[in-house]
Order: sequence, then structure tokens, then C-alpha cells
Amino acid sequence: MLTQEARNYLDSVANLIIKNKNIKVLITGYTCNLGTEEVNLRFSIDRAESVEYYLLRQGVPRDRVSTNAGLDAEPVVPNTNEANRK
Repeated sequence: MLTQEARNYLDSVANLIIKNKNIKVLITGYTCNLGTEEVNLRFSIDRAESVEYYLLRQGVPRDRVSTNAGLDAEPVVPNTNEANRK
């Protein structure tokens, strides 16, 4: 589920993409390092697709959005505690 803060941010992103016809985006979903690779792959895909779906509902053309699963690669913060894993 997307938070209201995330939806507000994505509204801005959608407007930017719509106004600039040369922009294409790749949405990568990530997970923490807990769980099996199979489970984390599903979470990664679900996260990316939820953002993609939201952008499409805001009017972003389908051919300008793609998704990818990043699993637990490239964490923004270390996966050392519950708050960071979220």
C-alpha cells in the first residue's frame, strides 16, 4: 500500500513524466535481506508494480514505464534493524 506521502510524491512524478514526452522511467522494487530469495522477489515485483499501477492511473502512458525487481541489492540504509528494513 502506498502512503499518502508516497501518493503525493508520485503525483508530482506523474505530472513530470506526462509533461516531458522524452522521459521513460524504470521502477525498481527492493526488499530487506530477510526471507528467501523467492519471497523477496515477489515482494520486489509487487512493490514496483504498485508504483507503476499508480502512475498509469494518473495518466502516464504505458510505454514510458517499466519495472524491475532489485531484491535486497543496493540498500539505502543498512538492513540492521526493523525501522531500516521498512
